Amino acid sequence: MSINVFVNPSETIDLVLYAYEKEKETVFTFDESTIPPDSEVEQLEFSFRKPDHKASNYITSNSLSVNSVGEASIDSSKMQDALFKTLLIKWNLKENGKIPEITNSRIDSLQPNLVRTVAIELMGKISI
Repeated sequence: MSINVFVNPSETIDLVLYAYEKEKETVFTFDESTIPPDSEVEQLEFSFRKPDHKASNYITSNSLSVNSVGEASIDSSKMQDALFKTLLIKWNLKENGKIPEITNSRIDSLQPNLVRTVAIELMGKISI
């Protein structure tokens, strides 16, 4: 038996997020059963690479915050940002009918609740 201890660089984590409007607000969910029956739903697809040791160190170090007494802790907003900017490799999001290139500035322009929802789901599927 041989245990694979290396991350396969071509292996991805693929997530499908559902988006719909409720009372003029966009709602994002991974749970189809929570979508009201007559809603117009859009599927948003994201592909992330699996983190290797280097990516894990980068994400963790860029997620740290130090308080006024010098204690370090993980800042969830910084972690979400680092996850997206380090691991996201593909999406099907559209702007003016076209899929925009994935750049840090495009990621920065996403709705915060979309990033938060996807990051929480992604964290359940990876090890940092």
